[in-house]
Amino acid sequence: TRCDLRVRSDLAPAGAPLTILREEVADPWVAALDSRYDRCPVPDPSGLKKLDRVFYAGRWLSQTCALPLGKPLLLRKSRDGFNAKVEALLGTRLSDSALDKADPELPLDFTHAPKLRLIYLSSLEFKADFSGRVMERLVRHHAALGTKVRILVTDVL
Repeated sequence: TRCDLRVRSDLAPAGAPLTILREEVADPWVAALDSRYDRCPVPDPSGLKKLDRVFYAGRWLSQTCALPLGKPLLLRKSRDGFNAKVEALLGTRLSDSALDKADPELPLDFTHAPKLRLIYLSSLEFKADFSGRVMERLVRHHAALGTKVRILVTDVL
């Protein structure tokens, strides 16, 4: 469960200590999240209304679990949704002019970025476009500071 090393290089001739721990030892709260498994019971479709049958259908584009809704914030425009993600990672929103220019290498000011311990995000956030590149840069920033990043993928797509 633990391995203690001393790593030497030209930059550290005297060596630097390195400890490798299993994740469930180092961060049990992360291991608990990673090992979570949601079982989604599906009712017998013969007793359901048509709309309910669609919701519970097991086709590849409609696989889902019924979970508590919480308090969602519905945003009218896709740029508002993107900016909400940017704000969560950067601590501030991008200006309308920055979004209009859509320069994926625009300067990002991380002075207001929150200190995060863990980021979960969907693999679908990474696209070969402006939003995908900006998300990648934001996530890389946090990862470089030691934030654990979990990218969720689906076996459906």
